[in-house]
Amino acid sequence: MIHFLAPGQGVLDWMQALPVSEWITDSNWGFPIMLVLHSWGMAAVVGILVMLDLRILGVARIAPLSAFQPMMGLAWAGFFVNLVSGILMFMADANRLIVNWAFLSKMSCVLLGGIVTAVLWRRLRAAGALAERHSTVERSVAVAGGGAVVAVNGEDSLTAAPLAVDRSVRILAIVSMAVWSGAILFGRWIAYVMDNMILHGAFGAH
Repeated sequence: MIHFLAPGQGVLDWMQALPVSEWITDSNWGFPIMLVLHSWGMAAVVGILVMLDLRILGVARIAPLSAFQPMMGLAWAGFFVNLVSGILMFMADANRLIVNWAFLSKMSCVLLGGIVTAVLWRRLRAAGALAERHSTVERSVAVAGGGAVVAVNGEDSLTAAPLAVDRSVRILAIVSMAVWSGAILFGRWIAYVMDNMILHGAFGAH
């Protein structure tokens, strides 16, 4: 039988002994409240980012990309809620989560997803695809991935520039959807992996 000893055991024990950690673990409401907040935050972050990815891939082309600018504020709010609730839930069970492969996989997906999203958003902003334009002469197409903004017709409109993406931007959108979906999948597996490890005595006694 293999017993796992978490790295930094003393620090993890200290976190689990904090009053807020004990409240989350021992009270009837602590963990459910944290889980609801964490689920809401994840829904806001992943929901908005997946909509952005699908828009880049050509779904709902009529929707202007500029509409995602205020929505990103909601995504950031969801991320902050996720961060706080996630840290608190980790502190409450740090010794076991730090050796849970599903938890570590989820954290890897979240980190990778954040990097991919930052790169993707920067590419869109650099291409001018997020800015609203009013033109009495022409409508423009923003080309993400290094291309120039070019005129395509002479309509009078108040709209965001439609997006013509190169292959690298589409790949980023696909990777983004994959890693955020992975974060949700591994997040759901955490409890089941934990139960399996407990069942097989993986943690021993400390």
